[in-house]
Amino acid sequence: MLCQTVDHNQSTQASLNDLYHVLMTVEERYRQWWNNVKELGDLHTKPTMRKILNSPTVMKHILEYEDIREAAETAARDPEGPGLQPISEKVLEMLRTNANRR
Repeated sequence: MLCQTVDHNQSTQASLNDLYHVLMTVEERYRQWWNNVKELGDLHTKPTMRKILNSPTVMKHILEYEDIREAAETAARDPEGPGLQPISEKVLEMLRTNANRR
């Protein structure tokens, strides 16, 4: 009986050791992954965002897009809005200009 208890304890201890090893491996790999994610942000994402924010051309396009989107959303919410009314020349010209940029 004592031999079975010793074998059982050794088996349990071996299983616990294996589990501990797996958990520590997962934790270490997660730490490496997280460090890689932070490095990616520092080396690529943040410099790219700085370039975008410092670029007058890009910011101008972003602001124009936001203005156009806001005007479209406002028009879509207006129950008295143009709906099927003819589009003005100014709007057509703005749409053509934006389409030509792409």
